[in-house]
Amino acid sequence: MKIKIYQSDKLVSEAPFETPSSDWANIAWIIKGFARDGCSFELYYRSEEEYKLYHNWMLKIMYNEGAELDTVEY
Repeated sequence: MKIKIYQSDKLVSEAPFETPSSDWANIAWIIKGFARDGCSFELYYRSEEEYKLYHNWMLKIMYNEGAELDTVEY
């Protein structure tokens, strides 16, 4: 799983910071959304298993911070 956070369309945070590029060659899901403070975010999942493992947990954290989903891309 990978997270990117943007403010005014500029990447301000990314985690994990260092991953082999080949590890991210095939992205299964990209979830996009935005938060109250004007930041937007993207969640990247490499597989259905990773999506099932982390997505509900991530949404819970994001919603607690006031985030809302914008688009879901498969």
